Amino acid sequence: MTQIVSRIQPERAPAKRPAPKPRATAADAARCRLAIQLAAHRFEVPRTTLLGRGRGSRRASVARQVAIYLAHVALSVPLDAAARQFKRDRSTVAFACRQVEDRRDEPAFDAAVADLELALKVLLDLAAEAA
Repeated sequence: MTQIVSRIQPERAPAKRPAPKPRATAADAARCRLAIQLAAHRFEVPRTTLLGRGRGSRRASVARQVAIYLAHVALSVPLDAAARQFKRDRSTVAFACRQVEDRRDEPAFDAAVADLELALKVLLDLAAEAA
């Protein structure tokens, strides 16, 4: 005869659900739109190209990376919210920020990004005065 050995498994705690991702706020969306508008204008790229699915031209890629950088660094938009607004993965948004940081060693590029940061500061100050 065959003996049946039953194994008693210890009870496991119920699996924890991951915390829900924070939703992008309307303020985050507005900040991203502002960064997109400024970068598109500065790099002479249509706004729709920055939000397109593909990489686009080199100029479009750089403009998108700068817009993402401005949104995250200058306007304090969280990476997840920026990723949703730019229709990209969070890791792509983080990569874009690193790329811009690395290129800021180039004087001409740094001057362009600094000008955009200044323009954002002025626009936000004007908006705060109007409110």
